[in-house]
Amino acid sequence: MLKIDWVEIPAGESLMGLSDKQKAIIRQRIRVHYNVEQLDAPTQYLIEEVKEKFRLYAATKTPKEIIQGSGPELSTTEQAIRQRFKYLLTVEAMLRRVQQRAVKLSTFYIARFPITKEQWAQHLGWRAPRDPKLPAAANWYAADRFSHEFGTRLPTEAEWEKAARGTTGWLYPWGDDWDPTRGNFLKDPTAPGHVSGTWMSLVDAYPSGVSPYGVWDMCGNVQEWTMTVKWSPYNEDESVVKKSWPVKYDSEIPWYDHLLCKRGVGGREDAFYTGLRPVLDEWVRQHWRGFTTGENEEQQDPSPKDGK
Repeated sequence: MLKIDWVEIPAGESLMGLSDKQKAIIRQRIRVHYNVEQLDAPTQYLIEEVKEKFRLYAATKTPKEIIQGSGPELSTTEQAIRQRFKYLLTVEAMLRRVQQRAVKLSTFYIARFPITKEQWAQHLGWRAPRDPKLPAAANWYAADRFSHEFGTRLPTEAEWEKAARGTTGWLYPWGDDWDPTRGNFLKDPTAPGHVSGTWMSLVDAYPSGVSPYGVWDMCGNVQEWTMTVKWSPYNEDESVVKKSWPVKYDSEIPWYDHLLCKRGVGGREDAFYTGLRPVLDEWVRQHWRGFTTGENEEQQDPSPKDGK
């Protein structure tokens, strides 16, 4: 029978999104990383002009027109500046969208670790995998079905963020200070938990990166599916919100902006470096015989109490 170590996330209010102070931290880190602070005043002014021109252009266009169009008319110099600092503009656009807000949630229980390849294989009756503690990757349909087959479900975006950031809405599971040694953030074959042939890491490789509730591996490694759906202007369809960010995608970017509140979106068929972490509602917990929390090695029986 499948064993999952559940962590209780108590009822109450928590923060989603970013405060103005946190946005300032991210902006400063990105500017230092790209050496923007040392540019001469005219160049910095030109960068700001390009940013403002693009902002005004975007305000008059639909998302589809922005994607398909060539953008505002820029001089050769402006084009070079915009290309060089395209990433800064992307970060700035993201920061504007993630306003901080308070949310109130009921008690729920979340898996301490992402579902591993071993758990996935065990549940489906497959042969034991070579690297059992690597996170399993699955498309949304498979992840949703996997969760529902034994009485759980995928988390909402708000639930995932609370489990990862605590009630005060830290930037990272350990606080607001960036520390790349606390997770799988670099394409380094000598890093803790690294397995040859993949940039994923073992789900229990970074004890210093656990969240305030003791939930592991919520920043770096793989993205994780939620059950929250939003409209995507890119494909003009509904997409599912993903959390965290896969290390596979980024070897040069410093990860400062890869926030727990960042909204990735994916089509339901996408399975590339995307895993899952199920949750339980209080009602389900009360009716699930064998439910445990903490480091309890007891087998958990997914059948409900008294046959209900």
